Amino acid sequence: MFDYSFQTKLLVYALIEMLLGMSTIGARFSPTILLVSFLVIGRKPEWKPIGPKRCAWIIGASFISVCIVFFNPDAVALWVNNLLGTNIPVDENYVPSWLALNLVWICLLFMWLEAIVGFCAGCKIYALLVKIGIVNRHCEACENIDWDEVKRKKQQRLDKKNKK
Repeated sequence: MFDYSFQTKLLVYALIEMLLGMSTIGARFSPTILLVSFLVIGRKPEWKPIGPKRCAWIIGASFISVCIVFFNPDAVALWVNNLLGTNIPVDENYVPSWLALNLVWICLLFMWLEAIVGFCAGCKIYALLVKIGIVNRHCEACENIDWDEVKRKKQQRLDKKNKK
């Protein structure tokens, strides 16, 4: 039997962060958001639409939940047995290892794309859900990207960098 206590604690922390970040009230209690707010004191906030971000957080929370079940099959089975009065075996892992490992890599890829490239996969999935009619709230920021404005801002940054 493996001890996955560190991974579980890290995943539970990440899940709590995702769930707290989904609401404006909950975000006030998020340790990570509080730390980042302190680190960017004096900078003008760049507000983003909350709908697509919530979609991304729901995707992340789903990935994390599957990984928590993978790392703790016995605890999850005991919890389900106690809650529902069932007899699920507690010595089996119900999540295949390939699924949990791939979800971790996908999650890391999504985070890297957001942090380094500025591409939010959750926002694109949200726009797709709007397009096919599952979600009825459009996000102008996600759907109407002004590429000329992006190009102009990039040129301004390059000009500033070259002047120094």
